[in-house]
Amino acid sequence: MELRLRKRKMATVEVDRPETEKGPRAILTKLARRRKGFSDRTTVSGETVVLIHGFGANGVLVMSRMARHIAADGYRTIIWAYPSLRRTIERHGERLHRALGALDADPNVSRIHLVTHSMGSIVARCALRKVTPAKLGRVVMLA
Repeated sequence: MELRLRKRKMATVEVDRPETEKGPRAILTKLARRRKGFSDRTTVSGETVVLIHGFGANGVLVMSRMARHIAADGYRTIIWAYPSLRRTIERHGERLHRALGALDADPNVSRIHLVTHSMGSIVARCALRKVTPAKLGRVVMLA
């Protein structure tokens, strides 16, 4: 695998581009299907914005434009993808809770902000219900 860097305005966006895949849609779809749930878009600063999509959406395809704009302002952006049509909201919330815990423990992360859309807002609230990360900053819930 090779990493290709593309510049848009002042932000550098990292995209994992396997040599066997062709075209941007194939790449974004493959990234969205990663089992980890994270698609790390850029690493600019210690302030990290986690973007969470809504019901039935391909997280990378839906949130990548917003991630690029946020990254252009100097934030590290992570698109947290989850299979919204499979499993329960509680299970997605538990998975997000573990992911936020890992970010909270990361010394390179100074603050964690969440930007959620639709069902992603419910998943985020479910994840934050147990324990709020110490580094949690702002939570923005859209629609």
